[in-house]
Amino acid sequence: MRGDAAAAIGVALQHATDEWMLRAACAMALRSHRVDLLMVHIDDISALERGVERDGVLASVLVGEGRVDEAASVVLAISPDEVAATDDRPIASAASLRSAAIAYVALGAIASGAWVVAARCLAAVRAALDAEPADATDEIGRFDILGMAAMIEAHTGTENEAVVALESALAPLRSRNLLSSEHALALIALGDVHHLHGSLERAAVNLSRGARLTAASRPGFISHARVLLAFIRIRQGRWADAAVEVERLGEPNDTIERDWIRTQILAVRGLLRVVTGDLDAGAADLREARVLAETTPSNLAAMVLLHARIVEAVTRGDWDGLQHALDDSEEPGYRHPYRDGEWRVLTLVAAWNRRSFADFRRRLTDWALTSDAVDDPYYWACASLAAEFEERHSDALAAAERALTVLGPAQDPMGQVWVRMVVGRYFVRYGDEGSPDPDRAREVWDHVIAQLRGLGALALAERCEGIVERMIARFERDRGAHPLASLTPQQVRIARAVAQGYTSDEIAAIEFLSKRTIDYHVTNIVVRLGLSSRREIARVIDAAD
Repeated sequence: MRGDAAAAIGVALQHATDEWMLRAACAMALRSHRVDLLMVHIDDISALERGVERDGVLASVLVGEGRVDEAASVVLAISPDEVAATDDRPIASAASLRSAAIAYVALGAIASGAWVVAARCLAAVRAALDAEPADATDEIGRFDILGMAAMIEAHTGTENEAVVALESALAPLRSRNLLSSEHALALIALGDVHHLHGSLERAAVNLSRGARLTAASRPGFISHARVLLAFIRIRQGRWADAAVEVERLGEPNDTIERDWIRTQILAVRGLLRVVTGDLDAGAADLREARVLAETTPSNLAAMVLLHARIVEAVTRGDWDGLQHALDDSEEPGYRHPYRDGEWRVLTLVAAWNRRSFADFRRRLTDWALTSDAVDDPYYWACASLAAEFEERHSDALAAAERALTVLGPAQDPMGQVWVRMVVGRYFVRYGDEGSPDPDRAREVWDHVIAQLRGLGALALAERCEGIVERMIARFERDRGAHPLASLTPQQVRIARAVAQGYTSDEIAAIEFLSKRTIDYHVTNIVVRLGLSSRREIARVIDAAD
C-alpha cells in the first residue's frame, strides 16, 4: 500500500464527509508518513471524536510545528485499554496506529533534542509492542526501536548498552549484504552516534548507506543523514564532498517536517559558505537558520550552528564571541560532538586570545594531568605558547617539535593547520634557543599554505602568505638594522663579555656554564655575525653600541 499511498489517500479524501473514509485517510497517512496530504482537511479531522487516527494526525502536526511536548501529551493520553476495546478501525488496528503515532513523536523529540520526552515515548512504544499482536510491528520495527534507543542513550548518558545492541543486530546483515529500507533509520542512528563519539569516517559510512536505503516518504530521515554527512565532510576538510551533499538536499517539499528540514539545510549550507570564504552569504543563511530554530528546535541544526559560531568567531578574531559559544554549549542537556582534545584546545584558544593567562595556565595544567595529553598535538602547541610566554625557550622549542611529531590524520585538516601555524609562528619569532629561524619557519608555513590550498580555502591561504611575507621581511629588516639581532639574549651577553676582554673560563664562571659550552657559543656567535675570528667580536659590539 505504501507505494500507492498518495493515490489511496486522495481517493479517501474525496469522500471526507464520510467519517469512516476520513478516518481511513488518517490511518493511511499515519502508516505511510504522508500526513501532509491531510492538511487541507485538518479542520474536519480536528472535529472528529477523539480516537487514535484523529489524535495521531494532530500529534504529527504538532511535531511539525516543533511542539513535541504537546504532541507527546496527545499520543500518550490515548489509553491502551480504550484502544483494545475498539474493533472497527479502518485500514489498520488501533493498537498498531497508536504505536506508530507514539514512535513518530519519539522521533520528533529526538530531532529536537527533547531527550526526556523521547525516552518516555520510546518506553511507551516498547510497552505497547510487548502487548500487541505481531502485525503491530509493521508500523514500527525492531530496528527503528534499536536506533532510537541508541541515539537517546548516546546523547543523555555514559552507557553504551543500546549502541552495542544496535551494532550487534546490524553486523550479520551488513556482512551478508542484507541491509534494506527496514534498517535505514538504524543505520542513520548509528552514524549519528559514531559522529558524537568522534568516529567520523565510520559515521559517514553508515549515514551514506542509511540515506540511500531510506524511502522517499521519509524526507526527515534523508535530510538528517545528508546534513550530518555534509557536516562531517566539513569537519574533515572535504569541502567539495560537503558541497555535493548540500546540493543533493535541495529544498524541502510539502512535508509537515519542512521547517525542521529547512533549518538543518540552512545551517549546514551557511557553515559551508563560511568555511569556504563566502562570509556574507553564509552569515545570511545562518541568521535565517537561527530564526527558524527558535520555533522548530533541531538538535542537529544546533550542533551545526554551534560549529558555525566557533568558525565565525575564530575567522573574525571575535574571542569574546568564541567564549560565549563555548559557554552556551556547556549548558545542561546539550552534548557537543568534539573530542576531548578538540574541546580543550578551543577553550585554551579563547583564554589565550582574551589574555586570560591565569585561566589558560589552569586549563593547560589540568590537561597535562590526563593520559591523552602526551600524544595530543593540540596540547603541545598550547604548551609551546605557554613556555614562550614565560620565556622558557628550550621548553617552547621542545613542545613545538613534539606537536609536529605527533600531528597526524586523527586531527581534522583545519586543526592540523592551526598546530602548524602556532609552530611556524614560534620559529619566526624565536626558533632554536630563542633565536629566529626563518628557514624552518618558512618550511612550516609553506606546509600550512599548501594544505589550505588543497582544502580550497584560497582566501585564508592568501592571508597566510601575506603573514609569512611580512614576518620574514621584518626578520630580515631587523637583522640588517642591528648587528646583534641574530643572537639570542644569552649569546649577546657572552659577546659583550668577550668584547670586554673576559676569557672563556671567566665567562663560564659568570654564566654558570662550562668552558666548553662558552667556546661553543663563541663559535656560533662568530658564525652568526659573519666574522672570521673571536677578536672581531669587539668591533661589532662597538658598532652596535
